[in-house]
Amino acid sequence: MPADKGVVTLVVDASTYAGSVAILRNRELVAERMLPHASGPVKGTRAEAIMPAIVSALQSVSLAPRDLNRIICGEGPGSFTSLRIAASLAKGFAHSLGIPLFSVSSLLLLAAGAPVNVRPVVAAINAMRGEYFVAEFHGTCDSVTETVAARILEESELRAYALKRDAILVIAGSDGVGPRAADVSRILDAVLDRGPVELGSWEPTYGRLPEAQVRWEKAAGKPLRA
Repeated sequence: MPADKGVVTLVVDASTYAGSVAILRNRELVAERMLPHASGPVKGTRAEAIMPAIVSALQSVSLAPRDLNRIICGEGPGSFTSLRIAASLAKGFAHSLGIPLFSVSSLLLLAAGAPVNVRPVVAAINAMRGEYFVAEFHGTCDSVTETVAARILEESELRAYALKRDAILVIAGSDGVGPRAADVSRILDAVLDRGPVELGSWEPTYGRLPEAQVRWEKAAGKPLRA
């Protein structure tokens, strides 16, 4: 490997039950690891898979954490637990290495993996309780732009909504589809143009309260206060 490693970027997304890790050198994908798919909320072994995947991806291209120049983390919306774990790892790396952390919408990342088409793309991520986080995008070969902001739709409304918009519907979790860290290369300029996050205050966009809190509030008949 040449002495000049270029700009090395670690990308992590764990917004769904099938997360991923990617390493970019400048704009080129040089390593990728897919996290084990789970059919339900993240368990200990699922959460613990993120760090080994990062280490494995770096080692596969003879890199170490100290070689990283920046980190990009999927900000959600999506699975509360895995988003929180991925964000904590990303912030930990950024703080200890003194490098910037950028965030990217996981819906945008999902749309970036769709084939280039003149039709819009409707990206959907499971929001639990029979609902989905949904946003609409328009893509070109080297960019993807949000045209309709994220919202929550009933599962029964998804296909009718996409049909009405004459859009390609991409649902995370169907046929192994999910936000893929490697696809950030297509939208890299837009991600970097937003600027880095503030490490001390940044949190993922969970989209809604965690399921455990919803159950507690329902049983208690009152909101959970900090």
